[in-house]
Amino acid sequence: MAEDRAATALTLQQCLAAVERLGREVVQLREQLQAMQRADAAAPLGGAPEDRPGGPSGHPPGGTGAARPPPPGPGGAIPAASAAALRSSRSVWPGAGGSTPAAAPGVSLEDGPGYQPVAPRPGFLQRAPATLEQWLVRFEIRDLPVLARTAEALERWRADEDAVDLHALGEVIRNDPLMTLKVFAHVARARGLHAGSVPEDVTGALVMLGVGPFFRAFGPQRTVEQALAGWPEALAGFAGVMARAQRAARFALAFAVQRMDHDAVLIHSAALLHDFAELLLWFTAPHLALEMRRRQRARPGLRSTDVQVLLLNVRLVDLQRALSHHWHLPARLLAITDAHRNPNSLQVRTVQLAVRIARHSALGWDDPAIPDDVTEISRLLNLAVEPTTKLLRSIDEG
Repeated sequence: MAEDRAATALTLQQCLAAVERLGREVVQLREQLQAMQRADAAAPLGGAPEDRPGGPSGHPPGGTGAARPPPPGPGGAIPAASAAALRSSRSVWPGAGGSTPAAAPGVSLEDGPGYQPVAPRPGFLQRAPATLEQWLVRFEIRDLPVLARTAEALERWRADEDAVDLHALGEVIRNDPLMTLKVFAHVARARGLHAGSVPEDVTGALVMLGVGPFFRAFGPQRTVEQALAGWPEALAGFAGVMARAQRAARFALAFAVQRMDHDAVLIHSAALLHDFAELLLWFTAPHLALEMRRRQRARPGLRSTDVQVLLLNVRLVDLQRALSHHWHLPARLLAITDAHRNPNSLQVRTVQLAVRIARHSALGWDDPAIPDDVTEISRLLNLAVEPTTKLLRSIDEG
């Protein structure tokens, strides 16, 4: 009994320490944003926000500099892909809800005589399942690969469980959307929880599991880099989506801190997981992901939903929603990512704008859609356009 009380006290101390550290990080970020605002307030801006550079009719933030590939995630596990490869890996997921639509009239699977689609390779899904239900059974949560840096960190800590810092472990997992999915799903399954009772934060899930049970549940992890080692083009496509997700999460966290939203960490996770179905596709059926990308590049006006229905027989947004419920992801996390059902939520808006600016600025700040994004973000944050522009660049460079 005394040992149980001591173990419980240690777990609570670790949890409190993790919360305190996270709180200090949020306070530091808020202080940086406030300092930036004070500096902007001291500088003469002149004119209405719409008339200054960076407004709807002005130049995008940062001017029209050369396009640059997004940076790798923490730890540098994902190699930097070429600008050409990343340019062709733009999102193919519209992020809208509703039922699966029929393909638009005039959309054809063939691009002309002699057209050869991207061929599947051994070891991957050979053809798209015919229904959403058949897609669901293709994804076993225990078998999902993770980022190499996550797998390496887990093995270092496994060698000395007594030295594990739950906050540090949570940070590594929190920045890997695939490992985050695995942890949330395992907690729900192991504890018999429904989505409404699953911890909303990775660190909370780790505290509920305990260090020993966590490492017993998660042995050495297969990595995405291993799975796609023989298919560089597919690895570059995955890297592009992952880098975009990590940038979206950073933008979302900064927006939430600026708005003094107490759910900043939850909003960070929602943005990171916003496009997880697209990540799954890149390492499960790379030939389908590459084929969708090829068709959208050849026909820029083609709707992404049409391409998905034609090649996958489902929309990625519907597949992601079904997987989220199947794996019992936290209910509030799902609510924040569902713009269709919660269109007036400021938290939903925060995630949507973060995802949008990350997508449009993936190759630099000269995309024609960026000025409108900046205007909407400025309204969300209650800032003028020029300070918003500086804030975005600061987030991206930091």
